[in-house]
Amino acid sequence: MTMRPSCLQCVGKHLACAVILLREYRTGYGSHLLLALGHLEEASVESEAAHPELSAKIYAERKNIEQQPDEAHTGLAELIDEVYYLLDKAGNQA
Repeated sequence: MTMRPSCLQCVGKHLACAVILLREYRTGYGSHLLLALGHLEEASVESEAAHPELSAKIYAERKNIEQQPDEAHTGLAELIDEVYYLLDKAGNQA
C-alpha cells in the first residue's frame, strides 16, 4: 500500500481540534473525548509517512489521554509547537 505524502498543516489542524474538543469534554460534553481521540489518531496517521517520530509522539500522547482524560495534557501544546517548527523549517506557512 502506498501512503500519500504527509500534510503537516493537516496534522496541526487535527491537533488544534483535539485541544478544543478536550476542553469541551472537561466542561461536561462527555462524547467530545472520543472526537478528540479521533483527531489525535488522524494526526498520527497523517504524520506517519514523512515524520514517524512525530507520529509516535502523537500516538503516545493519545494513549496518555485515553488513560487519564481528566488530567492536564501540556504535551498537545508541545506537539503543536513541533509541527509549526517543522512547517517553518520547510518554508511552509500554516
